[in-house]
Amino acid sequence: MRRRAWLRITAHRLRRCVRDDDTVARIGGDEFVILLIPPPHDPEELVQHLADAVAQPVALETEDNSVRITASIGYHRIAPGQHPSDALAHADQAMYQDKRSRAE
Repeated sequence: MRRRAWLRITAHRLRRCVRDDDTVARIGGDEFVILLIPPPHDPEELVQHLADAVAQPVALETEDNSVRITASIGYHRIAPGQHPSDALAHADQAMYQDKRSRAE
């Protein structure tokens, strides 16, 4: 399966997990940002829901197999007056912390 197909599948799965007024955007490579206004009451539940959705098996077009992909997810609740680029940097740091914790 080509990279573009993986990205479309991932975007579609993420979009299904959020509300109609929320925004899912690919910011480069295989990284996505989700903007939730207002934020969810239980962000940990949403993070788990997103990870579960992405991890569902994907059937390969050329083989009789399926594969699973994983997601590292960083969550940050923006503070009043915080610049969006700072909020994105905090979420990025949280994502890399998630990656490191799973590698251990």
